[in-house]
Amino acid sequence: MSLLKSLSKEQKEAIKNIESPMLVTGGAGCGKTFTLVNKVVYLIKDEKVKPENILVLTHADKDARVIKD
Repeated sequence: MSLLKSLSKEQKEAIKNIESPMLVTGGAGCGKTFTLVNKVVYLIKDEKVKPENILVLTHADKDARVIKD
């Protein structure tokens, strides 16, 4: 996935970890939503996971709109 080239080490690890549930934490503007969205893309495109088998939770309305779209 070419997107992985532009990510930090921590973002790459979060996106490529498919063995267990994960919690993404960090301060404002650090890329949490970006990482979650791209993990979903990675799961669907590279790992062939069906979208209906993916659950993403967020507590912020803005983040929920980004993930939904």
